[in-house]
Amino acid sequence: MGHARVYPFAHMGSAARLYLKTAEETEECQFYHCMSAILYSAFTLEAYFNHVGNSQFSDWAARERKLSPWEKLKLIGDHFTFAINFGREPFQSIRLAFHFRNFVAHGKTEDMDWPDTPPTAPATKSMPEADWEQIPSLANAQRIVENTHELIRMLNRATGDSHDPFMVHKSGARWGP
Repeated sequence: MGHARVYPFAHMGSAARLYLKTAEETEECQFYHCMSAILYSAFTLEAYFNHVGNSQFSDWAARERKLSPWEKLKLIGDHFTFAINFGREPFQSIRLAFHFRNFVAHGKTEDMDWPDTPPTAPATKSMPEADWEQIPSLANAQRIVENTHELIRMLNRATGDSHDPFMVHKSGARWGP
């Protein structure tokens, strides 16, 4: 029987970067590519928190479903005496990524008021937007993807691991006893 270790956070981090790259290269469907880059950044973070948590806490499997991403980050930060300041980057970007993920994951139909007068033809942002629709801009996607990867690299160094955590998606593939 074979054995390998898969690192979902690395796969998801690659997906976030690929969606961002596509968003940067074309305006066609840019909103959706930015949306995907931000969502995959949030998934990357949570998967990394679970990766570290599982390696450091023997009861992680019982804990992790009850903890928010913020609680996971705080627990890991405290464990490694890693300073977390939600008023600064990269933490502000991370907060926005999870805020957006929660909007999308728990999406609700909204009624919005239309403008009293119709927009002129060249207007590009003429219709009202829900709060979550304002988040997936190219600038936000770039900031969130970069800060997600930076935070994970910072946390990885805090664990004592000097390797780039995104360099390996799967390791130790072997067959036999």
